[in-house]
Amino acid sequence: MRKYVRIPGKLIPRVLHLTDDEILVLRQRLKQGDRLPNPHPKGFFHWAIEALKLLGLNRRHPFGAFKSMVQELMSRDETKRADGTTGWQRFCDTAEERQPRISIDQHLRENIEVLQRVNTRNTIALYGLKLLQVGQKVLGTKGCVIHIFAENGELFIELNTNSDIPLNPNRKWG
Repeated sequence: MRKYVRIPGKLIPRVLHLTDDEILVLRQRLKQGDRLPNPHPKGFFHWAIEALKLLGLNRRHPFGAFKSMVQELMSRDETKRADGTTGWQRFCDTAEERQPRISIDQHLRENIEVLQRVNTRNTIALYGLKLLQVGQKVLGTKGCVIHIFAENGELFIELNTNSDIPLNPNRKWG
């Protein structure tokens, strides 16, 4: 089933997978030293993956450290728009507009859980498919997925570069 984005007067097909040309570009970035080429354009998904890369691949990181790194990256000058708002400010504003009763932490977690969507048998939008394909078609592993762990009441996040099933104590994938 093909998913579409609705824009007044238009239907634009969503592209949630990597094209052959994109895979070639990502392979070239890998050869140039990028240990995990980021498949997403600069936006929240991009900065979340970059934060996990900087914190360390295949290692669990406390949610607070992840949040701080995302906030730092999304507050850089390169994320500023003409009105002076940074990517982090826009992320927080969007959270307040869409779901005013939840915290920024909850909004951040919900967005990370969207990147865990990789089950090709399911019809929901597979936002994590590009990351999965980076592992399979660029790194030559089982895939890349985000794991969320809860230990002793604390939340941890990991970007695993050799797994095709995301782990999350609050979700079932299948």
